[in-house]
Amino acid sequence: MQAGGYYAPAPLPAPTRPGLFVCESRNYAYNVCSTGRVRRAQLVRQLSQAPCIEGSTWGVQRDGIWVDRGCEGEFEVLTR
Repeated sequence: MQAGGYYAPAPLPAPTRPGLFVCESRNYAYNVCSTGRVRRAQLVRQLSQAPCIEGSTWGVQRDGIWVDRGCEGEFEVLTR
């Protein structure tokens, strides 16, 4: 969607079910998807052709999941 001469980023997808989040590295760039405080997370389903490897192309930080180098996946996140 174009607004004022630039393309606005698309909003992050809503969880497909509680605790399940889609996070993607657009154009192979580093991205952080805010999920709230994370205790643990796991990749449930890889959606990209680029590999999703924990600690290399995806990981967990205090308040979200980070992805990089084209990884796009559906992640189950345990919070609190």
